[in-house]
Amino acid sequence: MARKLTPKQQGFANDYLKTGNATLAVQKNFNVTTENSAAAIGSELLRIPKIRAYIEAKAERAAE
Repeated sequence: MARKLTPKQQGFANDYLKTGNATLAVQKNFNVTTENSAAAIGSELLRIPKIRAYIEAKAERAAE
């Protein structure tokens, strides 16, 4: 990974790995008022290459 994740991004990624639910992961790590906003933000976060790379790397390590 070229750049480190922010603490919120890392928290999101870790919670996403635990739950498999981007909306819940956003609600836990970001100050979001509605479920629709959390879902939209979660979708955006999952498209960020450094977050995807972090999630994929952690998932691979967990599968070993």
